[in-house]
Amino acid sequence: MEGPTPVSSLLHDATMVTAGIYLTLRFSFFFIFSSYISIFIIFIGGLTSFFLSFIGLAQTDLKKIVAYSTCSQLGYMFLANGLFAYNYSFFHFVDLI
Repeated sequence: MEGPTPVSSLLHDATMVTAGIYLTLRFSFFFIFSSYISIFIIFIGGLTSFFLSFIGLAQTDLKKIVAYSTCSQLGYMFLANGLFAYNYSFFHFVDLI
């Protein structure tokens, strides 16, 4: 059986991360009590959005550009969750679906 292409696995990972964003939105009341978790989420979200957007700039295939752009937008949503801007993250989450 043939394995997934890198782009299809990247889109599958983006779907799984979307589920992670939903869980961080649902359990946001836990993050208010711990600043270390929010700093970690800010770091991961910022790093994801920064690197994947620059990798997407270097791609020539349109399918890969869309995949990296989608993943960088997921990084922005994690960044908003870490900054306690849950309403912006939820709006972007619903807009992405």
